[in-house]
Amino acid sequence: MKTPIAASKLVLAGMHGDGADKLAREIERIEGQVESALFYARSSFLSGDYAIGRSNLAAVCREACKRNSRYLIAAGCTPVVDVPEDAVVLSDRQWVVFLLSQVVVNAAKYGAARITFSSRVEEPDSPRERTVLEVADDGCGIPASDVARVFDMGFVGENGRAHGKATGLGLYLVARFCEAMGIGVAIASEQGRGTRIMFEFPHDMRRLQALRKDALECAGALGP
Repeated sequence: MKTPIAASKLVLAGMHGDGADKLAREIERIEGQVESALFYARSSFLSGDYAIGRSNLAAVCREACKRNSRYLIAAGCTPVVDVPEDAVVLSDRQWVVFLLSQVVVNAAKYGAARITFSSRVEEPDSPRERTVLEVADDGCGIPASDVARVFDMGFVGENGRAHGKATGLGLYLVARFCEAMGIGVAIASEQGRGTRIMFEFPHDMRRLQALRKDALECAGALGP
């Protein structure tokens, strides 16, 4: 599937005009959906394909936005990265870019005009010291009755049914991969006022490894 996408991009490079821009956006959407399918397939093998290292948080946020830039422009959505340039977290860069891409696309899909990335350090100088990345949007928000279920597999909710574009996989994958990497994730939303998603990156590698071990053992007991 990735080979014809790459070939389409080469053909598209020689095209110009409004039609070419629209086609580029559609190819970008196809590429994102193929990537989601591949990550979903990998989710059955949570112990593999993770390389935890030091990642520049601002750069990771910008990469997720750049990867989806055509979709954001078409949706009239502006990303703002308000993260210190020296902020570093322990993570697998590739996977975190994927997680943030799911959040960015979701926000734009549901009417956000602005997505803001910000970070803070909580409980400094303690064993639970962590960096919290908050991704906030001003989209349509999530009904209170749906908030508790947005990380469930296959759940599309009221907004997904209304827009007819939801798969019920994006935020499920976000939650599953965060758990596998020892990253905390939480959501807060108010209908009509937007959504905030918070990611917690532990600073202590030993704590991170312990959280990952617990997640993998739990996944092994429950099955894929």
